[in-house]
This record gives sequence, structure tokens and C-alpha cells, in this order.
Amino acid sequence: MTGLSLPRKEAAKALTVPLGMLGHDDLQSMVLEVKGGKNVEIGIVYDMRVVLERETAQVAGLMNMDELGDMKVRDFVAEMARVGDLDVHCVQYARLQMVKVQDILDCAGFATPTLLC
Repeated sequence: MTGLSLPRKEAAKALTVPLGMLGHDDLQSMVLEVKGGKNVEIGIVYDMRVVLERETAQVAGLMNMDELGDMKVRDFVAEMARVGDLDVHCVQYARLQMVKVQDILDCAGFATPTLLC
């Protein structure tokens, strides 16, 4: 895992983590960003897109500590959809995804390809 700075004035950090992806010879990666508070702005999505492209990661995920509200979620999802999908063996995975930390704790997380056992 490596830490990297997002191009913002605040001390935002993202992690790039390796993912084993089905059908790929080498490990691929996912950028993760965790944000707290209800004042998360759409600019974080733009920043994540820049990091996703700069780090040549396949997927980026935003984990938010609090609910964003229906309008904000709609705007975030629409902007994230503009980045497109990752195709792995004819299965589409959103390249930018968002979940609440509680979703992770409830074992419902990011949609990513995984290795078959």
C-alpha cells in the first residue's frame, strides 16, 4: 500500500491498494479515499478521477463516514458514472464507486473482480 496526496489544499490522502483480478497476470490496483463529515463536496469526485488516471489504477472507491443526502448522492453517482466502467471478462465494474463506512462494516462493499478459489 502506498499513500498519495490528492490535488487539494486540505490534507486529503488516498491509498492505492493491490487487487488480485481474475484473468490478469499481474496485480491491479484500487484507489481508496475515506471522508468524514456531512460537508463532503463534489470536488472530491474530480480529485479522485485525477488520481485514478495519474496512478493508472483500475478502480477508485470513496468511503464516507456520514450520509450525504439524496441530492448529493445523485450528483456524486452521476459524476462518477462519467468515468466509465472496467470490463473484466464481460462483467462491468464502475471505475469510481462510493459506499458508506457502515456498508463496509456490514460486509457490503465495493464491486470489484476477485480471484476464484
